[in-house]
Formats: sequence, structure tokens, C-alpha cells
Amino acid sequence: MGGLAPALCAFNANIDYVVHLKAPRVAGEVTPRSPSALHDEQDFWDALAQCVSLGKSMHVVGSPAITDWFSKTMKPDEKRAGGQAAIMANQLAALGGTAVFSPAILSPLQAQRMNEKVRVPVSEKGKLRFATPSEAARPQDITKINWVFEFMAGEKLRHKGGEITAPRSNRLIVASVVSKEMPLFSEELEPLLPEIGESVSCALLAGYHYVSDPGVAKKSVPQLASLRRRKKILLHVEYVPFEHKSAAASVLREVTKEAKSLGANEAETVEILRALGFGAIADRLKARERAFVLYDAAKHVFEHLGLERFHVHNLGYNLVLLKKTANPEKARDGCVLAALAASAKAASGKSFVSQEDLSELVLSKGLMDAHAFAAEVADIYHADEKKLLSEGIADMGKHHLVFVPTPVVESKTTVGLGDVVSSVALAKEMI
Repeated sequence: MGGLAPALCAFNANIDYVVHLKAPRVAGEVTPRSPSALHDEQDFWDALAQCVSLGKSMHVVGSPAITDWFSKTMKPDEKRAGGQAAIMANQLAALGGTAVFSPAILSPLQAQRMNEKVRVPVSEKGKLRFATPSEAARPQDITKINWVFEFMAGEKLRHKGGEITAPRSNRLIVASVVSKEMPLFSEELEPLLPEIGESVSCALLAGYHYVSDPGVAKKSVPQLASLRRRKKILLHVEYVPFEHKSAAASVLREVTKEAKSLGANEAETVEILRALGFGAIADRLKARERAFVLYDAAKHVFEHLGLERFHVHNLGYNLVLLKKTANPEKARDGCVLAALAASAKAASGKSFVSQEDLSELVLSKGLMDAHAFAAEVADIYHADEKKLLSEGIADMGKHHLVFVPTPVVESKTTVGLGDVVSSVALAKEMI
């Protein structure tokens, strides 16, 4: 499978309390909807109904009242490292990569959930040292807990008015809010950022979805520039739906001044489009989701934000839009490895997988998507259909297009699959 380039994974980390839903039943009626936040039991059941009915994921903030209700009435089936940066760092380390982890908060309990091979940059008398997670843990930091409710395809949510059946496996993530958790490096690390950036080949950044004040994003831009001062590494932002929807556009426009790679799934792409003012295109994608419509929509995000790379991951395939000076073969190979890693994780239910867990898996759905997609791209954009099918690459004039089918497996877990795909693909691509 080859190696992975060293990567920095920064900001967002928590512990996931995972509940595997089995025949959930609600005494009252539910109305599938997407609340901006969960304040009570009805909000929770309605949000879960929305996820189950569409087979789509949702990430939403929960009030202290609702998380307290979870603690009293729900028993997690497992507790594992969560948050995009923590998941990415653990997975890259498990595959033998060099993972540098710089979270906004790192409690001793959080540190215990990290792979022992992960390294955390710390300042000691103004000098940079890469410590183990337990060495770098800060006793004064609190532990952020997110509740994750997973359901499998075919699962039924029964309520007073009937039942809702899930068309595919997915989850509802209810996040707690920690005021200290902002996507910024600490003041003590700021002078060391050029040295940290020099030690890696790329940086994977997550946690901007908690920002409500665009000033925080503006403050982050000089820090991101410092990471690239000595070595022009590629900075990647892994998108998560924003708690404060009105802040999404301004934050994205700020951070992509330096971070020229973006990762999102199909539902998150709809949200990005809306935030950037492409409402009609978002509506079309939501109503007619298929690979070609997703690519056509992704182009608007890629061009509007001036990106060099936009990786969209969906069930059955990966789409990557690349600047013309990038290497599409490396991007394709990265997506292949990432697809195998994510499928192995989904099938096994493990928190993270090793090289031994990877295997060649069936690509039936992805191959059907590929044939339909290649035909439409050839018809509308006059691209080379045979090359797109045989090599997974098309020259689209102003950018390269990479399309890689992915295995579809019977999932035991859906949490963190997108994070695995984005991080492994980029770390492989940057070799």
C-alpha cells in the first residue's frame, strides 16, 4: 500500500459516547426536521426521525438539558476518541504514518483515547518538543463529550403515528459546546508554528464549525500562514455543519485564504453551497443527488473559494477536483487507499484500522455510479469517457477531476468514516 506523508491534525477533539440504536420506540409522534439545536426530547426525536427517514447524517449542538437527559436515560455502547482531528491522528498513526496532533483542549481522559504513536507539539522553555498525548495532557482542560446515535440500514423508528425505516446506515451526532474549544493554536505555540509546519507535509484542520465570531477566523489566518512560512505545505479544512449558520460563509472565505483544500460529504456540500449563496444549485443537488450533479455543484465551491483541491466523499465513490498543477494520479491512489481504510473500519466497527485490516472489497455500487458518471461527463463536457473509467482521471480544462469508486459494505459503524477518507487520501497523496 505504500507509506503516508507526515501530517498535522489540529483543533477538534472529544470523546464520543456511541449508542447503537435497536428498535427505538417513541411514545408520542415525531415530525422529521433539522433543528438548529436540540433543547428537549421532542427536538431529539424529530432530528433522529429526519436522519432515519433520509439515511443521512446530522451534526447538531445539544443544550446542557438534553445532554443531561442522555446521561440519565441512555447508556453508551462504547466510548471512543471523537472529533475530526483526533480521529484523523489516530487513524494515520494506526496505518504507520507520522501524526502530529494539536488539539484545542487535551484533558488526561482525552489523552488516554489517543494512539500512543501520536505526537503532540509542546513548548518547553521556548523550544519545540513532540510529546506523547499523556505527557502533553493538561489537567485543567475539561473533557468534551459528544453523543452519537448510530442506526443501521433497515432499522425502524416506531412512534405513535407509525414507523420510519432507514434506507441506509448513518448517525445523529449531538455535540456539547466547550467555550475554550476554538480552532486556534495556543499563544505558546505561535512562535513555533513555522517549525511545526516544516516537520509535516500537510495539515488537516477541523473545528471551525463552532465559530460564531468571524473575528476568530481572521485571527487564525496569520497562524495558518506561519505554518507555511518555511515549507509550503497544503492546508486542508474538513467541513462540519456550522452551529451558527450565519458564520459559515465568512469563516470559509477567511480560512481558505491559506487553506486551499476542503473536504465534505454530499450533505455538507449542500450546506456549503447554501452558505456561499448558491441556493438553487443546493436545491438541485438535494433533490437529484447523483455523481454528476454532485460534481457540477462542487465546481461552484471549488471556483468560488479559489481552492486547489476539493474532496467530496459519498457512499460508493470519491470525487476530487484538483488544480491543473497537481498530480491526479497521486490523488487517485490516495482515494483508493482511503476507500479501503474506511470500508475496513465500517465493516469491522473498529475505532481505527491497521494495514492488516485492509483488503480488496466489492465495488459494485461504486462501479455503477462510475459508468453513469463517466457517460454524463463525456456527454456534457466532452471529456474522455474511457480514460475516466479506466484511470479514474479526466482533464476538465481548468482543473483535473478524479473519480474513485469505493466499496459498500454492511456497516457496523459510520462514525468518522469521512474523516478517515479525507486524512488517509491526503496523507497518501502528499508523498
